[in-house]
Amino acid sequence: MSEIKSNQNLSDVMNSMDDKQVSALIASGALKSELVNEYIKNGENAPLDDLNYVFEEADRQMKISSVQSNELLSNVLNSLTDRQAYELIASGALPVDVVQEYIQNGANAPILPCGSADCSMIEYLNPGSTTGAVGQEIAKGPINSPG
Repeated sequence: MSEIKSNQNLSDVMNSMDDKQVSALIASGALKSELVNEYIKNGENAPLDDLNYVFEEADRQMKISSVQSNELLSNVLNSLTDRQAYELIASGALPVDVVQEYIQNGANAPILPCGSADCSMIEYLNPGSTTGAVGQEIAKGPINSPG
């Protein structure tokens, strides 16, 4: 387990992956080098160096997809659970064009980890909270349109 102080969401999802998934994600080159260096503590906490990456596709609701320019990243993403895929994409650590291709411009967006598009992600991630990530208060109940 390690930490990326500048992106705690990325830390959390990488810490939920197995060593092979972390190694392959790093080897795919999709993450910025400063994030990788912080996670592996400049080599002191480097993941296993097993380049024989064979993954089973995860049993999930999100469809298996691909990134044409990065087969290794495709294999890692396809081995993640719905929640892991969602959290990795939500961390903002992957390039936008890669995410767009993988989620097919939204047609294959990951299933929200709370299981419904109607759920509150703020409530799911921090039960009882009504405050968003940047400290703004989140309204409870339906939002009424003006007029």
